[in-house]
Amino acid sequence: EHLQDRLSVPGFLTARRYESISGEPKYFAFYELEHLGVLDEEPYVNARKNPTPSTEKMESLFDPFIRNLYEEIFVLGEEPTQALPYVLAVRTD
Repeated sequence: EHLQDRLSVPGFLTARRYESISGEPKYFAFYELEHLGVLDEEPYVNARKNPTPSTEKMESLFDPFIRNLYEEIFVLGEEPTQALPYVLAVRTD
């Protein structure tokens, strides 16, 4: 339900949730946006200020909450036609 809440915000194109096989954080949410400015626009700001019960529940699982923003700079090969079953996320401090 939370992913549908986010997808109802103009500018959110796709939403995926992954669960860690090992390590922390346990959950990883991936959103594709039309552009980074979507996060500063009124519909998203309102959604963050007035979360639905499902969003509040989901956000409680993301502790600590970490947000990273990335921009696709090129595509090598063909675009995937469906969600990838795995994501390799590597973080360093």
